[in-house]
Amino acid sequence: ARGAAQSVSITSQGELVLAPDSSRIETGEISVWSSAVDSDGRLYVGTGNNGRIFRYDGTLKELFSSNESLIITCMAQGPGGVIYAGAIPSGKIYKISSDGAVSEFCTLPDPYVWKLACSPDGFVYAGTGPAGKLYMVDQSGKSEVWLTTDENHIMSVALDENGDLYCGTSLSGLLIKVTRKGAYGVIADLDENEIRSMSVSRGVLYMGANKARKFDMDRFVRKLKFAAQKAKEGEDVESPFKDLFDGTIYRMDASSGELRVMYRFGKTYVTDIAAGGAAGEVIASSGDEGKVYKASDSGVSAVLMKVEEN
Repeated sequence: ARGAAQSVSITSQGELVLAPDSSRIETGEISVWSSAVDSDGRLYVGTGNNGRIFRYDGTLKELFSSNESLIITCMAQGPGGVIYAGAIPSGKIYKISSDGAVSEFCTLPDPYVWKLACSPDGFVYAGTGPAGKLYMVDQSGKSEVWLTTDENHIMSVALDENGDLYCGTSLSGLLIKVTRKGAYGVIADLDENEIRSMSVSRGVLYMGANKARKFDMDRFVRKLKFAAQKAKEGEDVESPFKDLFDGTIYRMDASSGELRVMYRFGKTYVTDIAAGGAAGEVIASSGDEGKVYKASDSGVSAVLMKVEEN
């Protein structure tokens, strides 16, 4: 009989290592889409399908609920401990102050806000769809189109230590580097259809990319709304993501441009990635399986944890 690892992880080389501690926090929502940690170590989470924002500092507290925003898709920490949150299909960005007050920061012309990144000088960059535009928002909430692409969606945005801005797209799986307002260069064209998430550390850009088997964004959003309604009625709902993607983690050296695969997931997809605490490590969450992985530049990988949800 097959056993299950308890409090340990088994690496791809067959070694046993201690797994991280974890605890379960119930939000009462159908899904958690985004999270961020402020300068005081408090956790913020954005959920679907009722557009809610929670804060956890030992006790879970609901800060906000929206009638316009179905899902809080992304969060990013800005200067001064402020947290910004993007939403779909309202095109809104919310501002969460350190005292927990939530206010509408701005409403973008495009309905899907997929990713936010904040610069040290207080500007917020927002990757959006369905027109593949990147917006820059100043501290007053005034937005302007910073970049227009031929892609459908800008799914991921990242700033490196030098202030260079990168975007990952959906339709063709392009990695682009923004050189100035309105100008960019394609530095990688992946086999995958989308670059869902990016993280930069020590001059290396890590990317979580997915190859769609059959996918239409508008149909997907309709499935999300249908799932939300059924969940409110107390019915069990199949994940809208089921059987949609195959995922891969890539790394690119920012100076040399060297690109290579770190890990292939097979029949599941990448939902998010973050550069790990150690050099050359990345942590990635996957859909359908409900697993969190660790991959390293050395080629060693491990499943860090498995949760009940998919």
